[in-house]
Amino acid sequence: MKSRLPLLIKLRGKGDANAAAAAQADRSKMNEQVGRAPAAEESKPRRSFSILNLRTMGLGFALLRTFIAAFVLWVVVADTGARIARQQLAAMDSFDYVKEVRTLREKGRLAEALLVGREGIDHLRGEELAKLTDELRKAEDEQSSVIGKLRRAGVGAITGQGSDLESAVGAIGADLFIVGDVRDLLIQGSKLIVDGDVDPVITALSGLGVVTTIAPEIDIAAAILKIARKTGTLGKSLSQKVVKLARERAIGPLKELASSAATMATKLGPAGTVRLLRLADEPADIAHMARFAERVAGTSGDAAHLAGNAGAAKAFSALHITGKDGLELLKNAPKGAEAAHDAALIAAASKGTQGISFIRSGGVQRMLRPHAVIGVVKAFYKGNAEQLVRGILATLDGISWWLIPALGTWLVVELYWLYRRVVPKIAGA
Repeated sequence: MKSRLPLLIKLRGKGDANAAAAAQADRSKMNEQVGRAPAAEESKPRRSFSILNLRTMGLGFALLRTFIAAFVLWVVVADTGARIARQQLAAMDSFDYVKEVRTLREKGRLAEALLVGREGIDHLRGEELAKLTDELRKAEDEQSSVIGKLRRAGVGAITGQGSDLESAVGAIGADLFIVGDVRDLLIQGSKLIVDGDVDPVITALSGLGVVTTIAPEIDIAAAILKIARKTGTLGKSLSQKVVKLARERAIGPLKELASSAATMATKLGPAGTVRLLRLADEPADIAHMARFAERVAGTSGDAAHLAGNAGAAKAFSALHITGKDGLELLKNAPKGAEAAHDAALIAAASKGTQGISFIRSGGVQRMLRPHAVIGVVKAFYKGNAEQLVRGILATLDGISWWLIPALGTWLVVELYWLYRRVVPKIAGA
């Protein structure tokens, strides 16, 4: 019994040691597992949604398509007000060019009749065009008559009045050779003696013509203004300002006035210039019309062949038809936007009284309202950005009824595609 006791103690101690070793091994294993877990967790790559991994997700091209659809849709929709105004103007009936040319021809205003008729050719079709062509032929036959030319030039030189090209040239020619100025001074002196009634405008301009015979640029303007006064197309306000300048011998302002009048006479003809002076209330108005004529009629300016100049026909017809409303539109044109205002005025004039009402109602202003995209285009395009943008948008007027829905549908499809691709990835990130 005693001999077994040490053996049992030894075996028990060995068992305890084995158990302790096993427990230690279990604890080490647990510690090792616990210690590796954070390391494994730390080594796992984090999933995140950022702009940097859009390319890997295949969304770059989809975003570009979405941006293009949204941008083009915005550009077209933002032009809605101007587009409606353009469509309203285009839907109006054309001006009655046939009636106007016939009226001018019967009044002997042949140069004006030919200019208005030349513009009408671009707007009429079919039977109306045939009627207009017939009226133009009659006006050309009357104007080309040699006897008629001499008669009108002689009447203009004698009376100092001109309702057409030849009579206006005769009157201006007499004034250039001082004869016309002396003639008018004698006429006004006779009126003063007989009835005490004298025209201060004719007297002042004739006196100025006598003094400035050596300065043709001023003398031509004085002759044109005298013709306008005699024919009743020189308004009271402008007459008073002209008399004041003439009496004061204000050479600087007179030269500016002379330059504007000479430009108009060169681009639109003397007879046309005389008729358009009725629109001016001050010398600045003549300058506006002269610049308009210069922009539209271009560099050509042979007064004897104005009827064949499409630019001269457009410029004269636009002012002749729209009157002071058209001039006011030109005066309010912002710097750099003159070309757009010129085109709008010509378009409104081609619609006659309806076009004039369109100007008065603010339709042209709506049509000319600057588009927000013009500023963006200016950053990349060095030319006339406004003219470029307006031209592109105008070409879309006829297809806008289906273009806007198509662009809207395209945008919705692109947004839905992005939603199906992006949202699940964000949720799983």
